Formats: sequence, C-alpha cells, structure tokens
Amino acid sequence: MKIKMIPGIKMESGAGIRLRGLAHGLSRKCECRITNSPLFRPDAVIASKCMPQSCIPALLSSGIRVMDYDEIEWHYHKFPVSVAFRLSDFLFPKMFGLFTTTNIGLAEFICKRHHLQKKKVLIVPNGIDREMFDSQKASKIFGLSMLYAAHMGPAAKGVFHIIDLYSRLVSEFKDLKLVITAEKNSALGWRLLKYFNGKGLNPANLVLVGYVPHQEMPSLIKSCTFMVNYMHPDGAAMFRQPIKLKESLACGIPFVTNNVGDIKEFEDHIFIYESGGEFDSAAQAAMVDKSRTRNGRKLVYEKYTWDDISKNLYDNLEAIII
Repeated sequence: MKIKMIPGIKMESGAGIRLRGLAHGLSRKCECRITNSPLFRPDAVIASKCMPQSCIPALLSSGIRVMDYDEIEWHYHKFPVSVAFRLSDFLFPKMFGLFTTTNIGLAEFICKRHHLQKKKVLIVPNGIDREMFDSQKASKIFGLSMLYAAHMGPAAKGVFHIIDLYSRLVSEFKDLKLVITAEKNSALGWRLLKYFNGKGLNPANLVLVGYVPHQEMPSLIKSCTFMVNYMHPDGAAMFRQPIKLKESLACGIPFVTNNVGDIKEFEDHIFIYESGGEFDSAAQAAMVDKSRTRNGRKLVYEKYTWDDISKNLYDNLEAIII
C-alpha cells in the first residue's frame, strides 16, 4: 500500500509534528511519503488540516481521500482570516470520504457539523517518538523552574495568563524561574518582559530560550522542574489534545494544566487546576508528587507512541482499501 501525506502548515507546528510522527510510523508498514508531488500515485492520500494548500492537492491525487481534522482552526484567527478558514471548513470536508482526528469529543463535533456517520471518522490520537525522548538528556539545569512551551502564534494569549499564575507562586518560591520558548529580541519577547516587569517580578527569573526545534524539545523539558499549560476555554481549545502533555510525561516531568480540552484519560497522572488558587496547590503538588508522573509516563509509552498509533491507522486504511 502507498500513502501520500500532504502538509497544510509548517512542519514545526503541532500539526506538522503530528504529520511527521504518523508518516514515520506508517513508513514501517508501507511506502509513505510527505509530498505534494502529483507523480507519486498513492492508494490513500491524507490532507493535513482543512486548508486549500493541503486539500486541493489531495483532491487532485489518486487514492481514497482522508482529511486529518486535528483542531477547530478558525478560532485562532481574527477577521478576515477567520472567514477564509470557515469557508474552507464549509467547502472541503464534503469532498472527503474519511476523516481522522485526535479524540472522541472532536470526532463528535465533526460528525455533527458535517453530517457524517461515526464510521467515517477514525480516532488517531497524538503521540510521541519514544526513541527521541529516551535518548536525550537535560540540556541545561535551570534550577527550580516551570516551563511554558505551548502555542506562540495567533493564540499566544495563554502565555500572559501563565505569568499571572507564576506571580502567585513566586511569593513563596523566590528562586522559581519561568522558562518560555519565545525569542527575547522579538515583539512578543518585549511584550512578555514588559508585562513581567509590570507585575513587579524579578526580570532575572524570566528565561526566554527562543525557538526550540522539536527534536531538541525533550532536552529542554527535562531541564525544568515541571511543565505548565493553559488553554483558553473557547471553541478552539474545548477539544484540543495538547501534544505537550504526553511529551512532558514521556520525559518524566510533571504536567500542570487547567481543565480544558481532552485530558480526562490523564487526570490521574497530571495536576489539574480550575482557578488561580487551585494552580498554587497543583503546582506545589507537582514539585513533590513523582508517582503520578511515573504512572503517566508508563501510560504514554504503552499506548501513545507514534509506531503503535500509526499501526492502528494503517490497519484501518488497509481494511478499507482491500
């Protein structure tokens, strides 16, 4: 069987990491290429994202058409860009015969929005590259530190909320550093520093490490005490399954997050907060309770490696094609 995967966004984005992970796993079972080339004629073509740059080449390709619908895209963007995404979401899905998505909540949303039968949507969760996460050591030692390495694009509003949460903790933990994957000499970097200073915080405790390639992310995660996440409770985040959750657990580093998105399966292995006050206790628990994280790491390695996830996807596609 031959499978073509067409990127819809840059490969260092969450969607690109997902596409690359699936392709790597699928290549162990069949000939799988990430390409736009019309010369490669597959048995199945997977469009990453409901976007023209991935959907149009997929529609022009041979093979069964599969759309990877990993999140609700239009909520990240303002007018008029959001209108373009909504238009794509209206036009393209009806031209595809099969969908993949990360979790049950998003699958139900897709079925309802596009009037699909449940059998047309396959659950293909996000995963981790076990070899990459096993092989890397901590690159730096920041001391007592919390890491925020989530979305820095149009939805970067979460990072300022993280500073608010940090300001609550630092009164008790004076040496706690906040490590963020943002460029120091950038518009966002200057805004973060200004916001940090405006709260009367010690600027020496804000560490902006800049852009970190995904293949180096395990080293960064392992360099910190715990990882923190915040997803704004709107339509874009309600069904998100953050890749960083699994990556943090794979590194053996505690993960602290608000109760938004597809995190229910991991609730016994991470530290969840509903409010600022709960964040304080969740973060403090993350610093001392290592058993949750150890059990979470075991769960990720048992169920969420790209090899295992890709095998299930391959078996489903093979059954349809044959």
